[in-house]
Amino acid sequence: MKKQITRIWAIALLSLALSQTACKKGSEAAPNTCQAASQKGDELSAAAQAYASDPTNTTKCQAYKKAATDYINAADKCTTIPQTDINAARDAVNSLTCN
Repeated sequence: MKKQITRIWAIALLSLALSQTACKKGSEAAPNTCQAASQKGDELSAAAQAYASDPTNTTKCQAYKKAATDYINAADKCTTIPQTDINAARDAVNSLTCN
């Protein structure tokens, strides 16, 4: 259980870091692409808070994994984010088990 909570916060922190680099002024990424990633980041934050408040709830876990996957997919389109960060985030989400 403690390991899953740690993964939740690791993904949340990674999403925060990605959001800080994803859409800087002068970025080559399309503005609407970064805007989509920002919106998905808000959804991820809400899902992370809900899941962290009740980490044994399978429905909240699945909603969190979906929100994280949606965010990563949107952030992957922002060219300023290193692919290694995207891959690390995907690995972290994929390793989270919802029981």
